[in-house]
Amino acid sequence: MGCSKIGSWHRKEECGLPPLSRRLRTKVMSLVMRLGKPLEHLQAALRASAGSGPLGEQITTIGRQLAYAGYLTYDSIIWVSYLSRSFIGCSN
Repeated sequence: MGCSKIGSWHRKEECGLPPLSRRLRTKVMSLVMRLGKPLEHLQAALRASAGSGPLGEQITTIGRQLAYAGYLTYDSIIWVSYLSRSFIGCSN
């Protein structure tokens, strides 16, 4: 059995890597669940730009939502980079 089989990528005997700790698995699942969050913040910025409130409030809301989207996108890139470096030896 190789590492390409679903669910076997975390086993040491098949990949030659130490098994993932429960904490790391929880963090990975949290990342996967957060992948759609930047899109939600971009939608919120778009809704705020179409709103009819005071101009200052619209600008700050749009800026805040764009900042959240940028932060979460950058965070996802860092996590994917970390995970790809962690499992680089697992290619069979």
